[in-house]
Amino acid sequence: MECRHSSAISASAYCTCRLAGSPLIAQDGTSHDADLIVFATGFQAVDMPIAQHVYGAAGMSLAQAWGGDMRALRGTTVPGFPNLCLVIGPNTGLGHNSVVHIIESQLSYITDYLATLERTGAAALDAKPAAEERWCAEVERRMASTVWTTGGCVSWYLNAAGRNPTL
Repeated sequence: MECRHSSAISASAYCTCRLAGSPLIAQDGTSHDADLIVFATGFQAVDMPIAQHVYGAAGMSLAQAWGGDMRALRGTTVPGFPNLCLVIGPNTGLGHNSVVHIIESQLSYITDYLATLERTGAAALDAKPAAEERWCAEVERRMASTVWTTGGCVSWYLNAAGRNPTL
């Protein structure tokens, strides 16, 4: 991962108007080559507004794939969206502490993901639907008896289906 310290790497803030591979077309019409895009979209607990603008391999938006119920393997990768890695994705929030540990854990997972791409020479990795299903089922099983999901209370942690995709 030596490239992270390369002079060829730069961080820039562009209001991206169109994304169809590389280059990115900014709102002012300028084009920018990019290998990595970071969407810093703010806070919204039970949905991710940017999901309507992110499209997977089959041409479906992330919002359509989720159908109002966010899910991701390890809160980071989503089947059908190769090379999409979320930070603070579904089921990664904390209702009682700092998310710094979660972010660090996800960045470690993403670093391993990138190292796997480099080691194998693959152009993309994609989460398997069965792996995501097992992961989410285990998260829900472990959460079932917690204060975050029991008691019949409605909170901002729960989506319209009554499931907690945030913690």
